[in-house]
Amino acid sequence: MVTNTKPDFYRRRALLLGAMSSFILALFVSLLLFVNDVAVSTYVLIYASGVMAHVILLLIGKAWINSKNFASTVWLHPPLLINLWWVVAYLLPGLYVLSQRQIYNNLNAWVFVRPDNAVRGIFVFFLGMLVFWVVYGASLRSLPTFSFLGKLSVRPIGLRPVLLAYLVGLAFYLLNAMVAGVAYGSDVSRLGGAAMLLDYSQDIRLLALAIAALQTFRYQWPKMILIGMIAVEVLIGFSSGFMKPIFILGLILLLSAMSSEVKIFSAPIVFSAIITFVMLLIVVPVAENLRDQINAGYIDSNDMMEVIAATNQAVEDTWIQAPKESLTFTLDRFFRRQSFVAFTPGLIMQLTPSVFPYQGVSKIISAPLYVFPRIIWKDKPTLTQGRWFSVVYVGRPASTESSSAITFFGEGYIAKGVLGVIWVGVFMGLIMAFWYKNLALQGLTAVFITVLPGFIDIEGDFTSAFVYAIQAPIFFVLVYWGISWLSQKRQVRRFMR
Repeated sequence: MVTNTKPDFYRRRALLLGAMSSFILALFVSLLLFVNDVAVSTYVLIYASGVMAHVILLLIGKAWINSKNFASTVWLHPPLLINLWWVVAYLLPGLYVLSQRQIYNNLNAWVFVRPDNAVRGIFVFFLGMLVFWVVYGASLRSLPTFSFLGKLSVRPIGLRPVLLAYLVGLAFYLLNAMVAGVAYGSDVSRLGGAAMLLDYSQDIRLLALAIAALQTFRYQWPKMILIGMIAVEVLIGFSSGFMKPIFILGLILLLSAMSSEVKIFSAPIVFSAIITFVMLLIVVPVAENLRDQINAGYIDSNDMMEVIAATNQAVEDTWIQAPKESLTFTLDRFFRRQSFVAFTPGLIMQLTPSVFPYQGVSKIISAPLYVFPRIIWKDKPTLTQGRWFSVVYVGRPASTESSSAITFFGEGYIAKGVLGVIWVGVFMGLIMAFWYKNLALQGLTAVFITVLPGFIDIEGDFTSAFVYAIQAPIFFVLVYWGISWLSQKRQVRRFMR
């Protein structure tokens, strides 16, 4: 029997060309900077090598997982998405900022990060991703699957029950907004122990959106249903004061299109990519303008109509009256913010344990225990560390309400250095491989796409994300079961007629 070796040959050649081109680019940038600052140009070269290492890890991982035929689309695997997102949204902006002395000096005026520690931080993240990849790949072969999930996936899903689920999620969103306020101005302490349940309940609309997107991109449902949902989600995203809702919307649309067995440049994928890019571009100055109004007390964040009116005014003040300044602000904001997140592991290494001692791995190891809600566990510790990190490591005033990105592996390093990073990689690999096998491979693609944004949002703290990775899939599987049950009842009634 003759074996076709061409795919392996082309794969090896692609990896070699990718490595060579990345190295040549790094060398070129370094030589351009050499006459100005020898030290920084050296760090740029090493940092670019770190970017190259992540690109190679991404390409090898894609070929490795794809060769196992674990799914119809390889891009549903969380480590691939995390690796790709880290390269594009963090490492490349970090490399650009490190190579531009003026931008880098402005960043250092805000938070002092030495170039050598910025470089070391990228390799700490690389170590965590490498452990994540190995554990994830091994777990895909060894972890169990539950057949009842596969049986659930073949049950009928009707249009009306999905619309009902979307409206239920939207009602919970409005309830949450009226009680606690919209996203940036919200005060979740008003919700008490019901905060977590309300948070998941309002995200039912995201599950309905994923189902509608999959059905529409497979040409089974009319387009206007999905377009209407997108319009509502864009309005919610713009009035939130954050970029994340728009990012989640775009990610759900893109992954749904890519999971519908369409060509890479097909209409669903191109449509999803354009919607995501344009909305993310527009939302940045609008969100910043809205935040300023909320902070100044001009807007009651509990009044939804007032927030919508302020959002419309923010659009007019930014993109209508000053489009050039808004574009400049968007690009500057992107590079400044994303490069800071890229340098966060280096900042943590710079201060731990020389200034702040290790916190220990007990919190990371006991992460599964935190799945019990606060209604049951009255004295449950606060999991999110974003505000604490802003005050202690970033140096913001103690009165700040802003959170800074600690990152998954940053929390691991604060816990126990390199050992903590390895622990985080192991836990990530186990939980994400388990849900990939039991959701994506069992046909519950819509549920998996709904929870994926929470899996790959590595800017936050790992413990909260791990708790979400246990709670959220169970919650949305139950909701999916409810939608399928209603759909089946409607089908039986129609048949009886």
